[in-house]
Amino acid sequence: MNFKPPLPPLKHDPFTAAPADGGVCEAAAHQEYANTGPLLAQVYEERCTTHNVPVDANVRSILETNSEHQPQYKRTVISLDFSSNYLSFQPMQALLETISDCTALESLSFEGNYLKPEIMPSLIKAVKTLPALVSLNLANNSTLGFSAAKLLMQLVKNNSRLVFLELDGTGITPQAKETISGLLIENATRQSYWTPKLPFKSPVVERDLRVQSINSTPRDTSAATTPGTKKSWQKTPPKIPQSPIDSSLEERVADNVESNVALKELILSEELRLLGLEEQFNTKVQGWHVELKNRHENGHQAIDNFDVEYKEPAVYVGYSTPKLIRDCELELNASDLKDMQDLYHAHDPSIKQKLKEIKPLLEELLLMETTDARAKEIGECLSSICYLREHEDAIPAAVRCHSLIHSELLSVPYILRNVRATDTQIKRLIRSRDEQNSRTAAALGMMEEFTQYESYHEKSLHIQEQLLSLAEDRIRLLKDIKGAQGLATQAKEIRAKLITRLQEADSDAGATVGKIQAAADTLNRHRKHWDKTFAEKEAEYKMFCELSKERIQENEALQEDIFTDIKKKFIELEDLSKSRIKEVELYLKERDRIDAVRTEYTEMCKVWDAHMELINGTTHSVEVATNGCVDFVGFFEQVPDMVARAADECWAATQEECLKEQRLHMTYFSQYMKDLGDLIVVREKKAMEFERRIREMDYSINMADDTLDPNKGRYEDQKKDLMFKQAQIAQKLEALY
Repeated sequence: MNFKPPLPPLKHDPFTAAPADGGVCEAAAHQEYANTGPLLAQVYEERCTTHNVPVDANVRSILETNSEHQPQYKRTVISLDFSSNYLSFQPMQALLETISDCTALESLSFEGNYLKPEIMPSLIKAVKTLPALVSLNLANNSTLGFSAAKLLMQLVKNNSRLVFLELDGTGITPQAKETISGLLIENATRQSYWTPKLPFKSPVVERDLRVQSINSTPRDTSAATTPGTKKSWQKTPPKIPQSPIDSSLEERVADNVESNVALKELILSEELRLLGLEEQFNTKVQGWHVELKNRHENGHQAIDNFDVEYKEPAVYVGYSTPKLIRDCELELNASDLKDMQDLYHAHDPSIKQKLKEIKPLLEELLLMETTDARAKEIGECLSSICYLREHEDAIPAAVRCHSLIHSELLSVPYILRNVRATDTQIKRLIRSRDEQNSRTAAALGMMEEFTQYESYHEKSLHIQEQLLSLAEDRIRLLKDIKGAQGLATQAKEIRAKLITRLQEADSDAGATVGKIQAAADTLNRHRKHWDKTFAEKEAEYKMFCELSKERIQENEALQEDIFTDIKKKFIELEDLSKSRIKEVELYLKERDRIDAVRTEYTEMCKVWDAHMELINGTTHSVEVATNGCVDFVGFFEQVPDMVARAADECWAATQEECLKEQRLHMTYFSQYMKDLGDLIVVREKKAMEFERRIREMDYSINMADDTLDPNKGRYEDQKKDLMFKQAQIAQKLEALY
């Protein structure tokens, strides 16, 4: 197939010697073109023009330069990766014609291109023109099916250099994949080299040749392997469950699993290649001994690198807090611990500092300078800080205690202000009393104005009663013992009611701390046991590794001895090779097992540390809350004494004024009793006068019968009137007594 060269058109055949009269530069250009061939990007543009399809920019970029930004020529290109380009039939035809006859091409990838079965004949035809091709990746082209499988079988059978063929996600049946895998193994066994270097860095070509061919089979089916070998290492690693420990740990474990699987496959591939080599001993005698030693050295190197390159963790156990609680048989479960955290706000790092503010705020409430507005602010501040029900119930009581301490009943200025407010009223009553007494004395001189006298006297007494009542009120204001006692009683009732609840909260907090401490002790005890168990398993693993490596070395020594008599003991040599593979598999499994143990131990330690931190934080929160209870108790203990002291100070300030008012009260009382006595004497005289006149009327009535006096009826009416007035006077006297 002729392609247009990148140089200007030449007048002679570029593959013949330069004419005698041609320049040296032109001859050198011809020679370079003969060695490299045309640029792939230019060839691709010509093919697209021929097929009348547009040039795909992404494909042209791949063809134009490699990963090192060097131009790619048809005869020197080594690797091409067209993954995820989704070309249709005609553009794909142009691309296949472009890459045909690339004599140095070793790796080719069409992964994820939605290739159709119709394009497969053209693709197989193009691949047959690639003599150096080692790796072909057709993965994730789900519609290829059975017709493509038959073409691929013929391709692998006729092309002995092809040892990589990735067919995952192609829709090809497991049986067909198994057959293709067997053919790839045969190709790999025939090769005189094992690990060709490919510049195209892809999981398809980075792995060992034999391993890649086996991995091209489905995970759940049996690949064609040498009889007597195990394939348990080919299974898909178990799905890793989610864990609350570390969200990024699962991804790291998945990456480590993939890396470790590659390491295992590398070791097992060396063992399988060793076994494949021994199977060819009966036909290939030349160079066996040297090759055997090389394989042994490669196997040793792979095993030595295994522990160095092995990434941990490669097993995800999913150790969690519930499992830790079950393993340690803790009475304090996660739900209880969460309830304690919620109750004591252990998850809030600022609550500890806030709770320390309770005591200063309560002390400020006890200060006499604290105003009611400030007390209200303190109550709101305490409400925002406190979260225990007992603390919240104590806050209104604390504010109430402030109001008791600052009650007006204990305020000297307030008491004196109220007393002075009655001075005008007392003066007015004294003036009214004196005026009434003057009127009473004037009326007493005129007995015919006796009714007016009684009226004045009664008004005077009424005024004096008001004066006495007002004086008593002034005394009560100055010496309100009942008010002070009431305030003290309220303070004591608040103290008795809340101290019991706060002490109960303190007791509950102590019980909570006890439970948490018991759980911590149990965790520490189990941690020591786990540490000891893990150390023993680590020691067992190290001993096993040493013994296993010794057994592998002994196996090699036996193989060397058997090799001298290989014709007689070939069967024994093959059996030992199989035993070696089994031992390596056991070694790898044991490595996975100890990794699982180490991972579980590591995750347990992380969970343990987190749980211990949680427990310690909760303990501290409970202790801080307990200190809050103690602060409230101390506050309420001080209130009754402060109220009593305030009452004493108030009495000391008002005692002299109270004595003065008591002396005035005695003066008022003496005058009142004197006037009351005068009124009683006058009324008794009036009563005696009515009694005398009634006796006279009785006498007149009795004599009227004897004297036939016609005025008897009038006398009886007068008697009734006198008796009525006498009853009134007696009633008034009784009221005065």
